[in-house]
Amino acid sequence: MGSEVPKARGRSGVVLGIMFVVVALVGLGLIYSMLSAPLRVNHAVPTPSASSATVPTSSPPLAASQSPTPGQPVDAVARYEAMLQANPNDIPTLARYGEVLIHRGQSADALPKLEKAVQLEPKNGEYRALLCLALDWQEQYNKAADACQAAIELAPTYAPAYAYLAEVQADLGQGEKALATARKATQMDDNSAAAHRAYGYAQQSIGNFAEAETEFRKAIDLQPDQTYYRLALAALYRRMGRFDEAIVQAKQIIEMEPNNPQGYEAIGHAYYRQNKYQEAIPHFKKAVELDPKRVTTITYIGWAYYLQESYDMAVPYFQEAVRQNPQHSFAWEGLGWSQLLLGQKEEARAAFQRALEINPDLESAKQGLERLVGQ
Repeated sequence: MGSEVPKARGRSGVVLGIMFVVVALVGLGLIYSMLSAPLRVNHAVPTPSASSATVPTSSPPLAASQSPTPGQPVDAVARYEAMLQANPNDIPTLARYGEVLIHRGQSADALPKLEKAVQLEPKNGEYRALLCLALDWQEQYNKAADACQAAIELAPTYAPAYAYLAEVQADLGQGEKALATARKATQMDDNSAAAHRAYGYAQQSIGNFAEAETEFRKAIDLQPDQTYYRLALAALYRRMGRFDEAIVQAKQIIEMEPNNPQGYEAIGHAYYRQNKYQEAIPHFKKAVELDPKRVTTITYIGWAYYLQESYDMAVPYFQEAVRQNPQHSFAWEGLGWSQLLLGQKEEARAAFQRALEINPDLESAKQGLERLVGQ
């Protein structure tokens, strides 16, 4: 499920005004497509649901005393870290820890833990379903689909496996197929929040926003202590232009989990979509303070400064984003425009070229290079 990436431009003076119109229109369209894309922001962060279906496993479930308190993901992370230090091959802990990390938007950190859980217990359908979810969030869609199909074969009555597969299908642009798969998940277990979240996600992918809202609210009613479902609803409201309602949901996430970066991100995105960049910046920064590896959010901070013509402030954020992820084409693009407007022409040229190596269709990077021709 795709993460959100900003795309818009600014400029001063007569030439600046012309370039701003051209580039900003291209950029804003790309921002909208990212923000309205599947909820990976990207999906924006799924929380595997508590389905009532049982999944065959040779490992015992976590004891109640071992389970983290809902709504306290930071405490859960600390507890799971300690448990894995004591026993690095504790399979249920690896899986549950991976699940918590996915819920916090840290699918890259969840992936090795879930891969290890599956390696140690390859016939557990629930673990493979969680692996599918992590892969989906990492935009490894084909691998995610394979993992979900394997989960279904191992646990054919486990509704979340169908739910996660539906989300993968939606991310692949297979909206109607996703809708059918998610519907099957709800039919198998109407009390599965993951199934209703997936059904809402599939509805959203084909533009049925009212139906998506209904399903997300069902998921919240079923698991009110899970912030992930509120995050999905906040992203939907943002896509619909209902920004105040998106902020209300995000604030509820923060109230439930003060150290969950996704709530702050959600508020930042709501302000950003309204061109309220100054208001967006502190929320994005708080998210990065809580999780310094949130590269896309770092990139958004850069764009927020850029769109206020604070190019010198934007540069370090774009540089940090490409340091952490050298394949982040939109960060390279932002770095190029910022450097260009600061008069750093050779650095700008190199940044635009790097952006186009990664994404040859990045029109605004092409426009940046054209602007540098003859300079």
